[in-house]
Amino acid sequence: MPLATNPFSSDSSFHPIMAALLSRPTPPLVPAKPWDLSLTAQIAQAAKSEKASDYVQAALHLMNDDLDTAHSLVQRHEGDQTADYLHMLVHRREGDWSNTGYWVRRVGTHPIYAALTAANEPTRPWDPSSMVTLCRQANQKQPDAETTAEIARLSAWETATAVAWCVRDAA
Repeated sequence: MPLATNPFSSDSSFHPIMAALLSRPTPPLVPAKPWDLSLTAQIAQAAKSEKASDYVQAALHLMNDDLDTAHSLVQRHEGDQTADYLHMLVHRREGDWSNTGYWVRRVGTHPIYAALTAANEPTRPWDPSSMVTLCRQANQKQPDAETTAEIARLSAWETATAVAWCVRDAA
């Protein structure tokens, strides 16, 4: 499945950032460091000039594997369902499986799950708990490389879809 399309208008300073993130190689399930440190500064600068929400910024930082910055942004809004969903993604990308499970339960049924279901497999609802299990197994048990790559692509697609959802639908 292809990553989401770029949700930013071509005149937005976020457009080239998202284009770079969409064109990068599939990110690892549990990254060791940000993919491109220059994008961290570009996201911050674009956010100032366009007054982007913390959700949009956090989701972009997640796509850039900048988990610390994404974590700081979502912690400001703990208790908000979208912030909690992004917080869950942060901990899943960190490989903190028990904490991820806590955030899955805390999020409950998020409206983004309908968008993920519709775009992925409309006959089966998106299940964040199953996604955590897939990521954990791929990271810990090291299944064959093809399976791990497919799960990593699914994780990257979910994060790109989260960016698009935050741009369009997040408060």
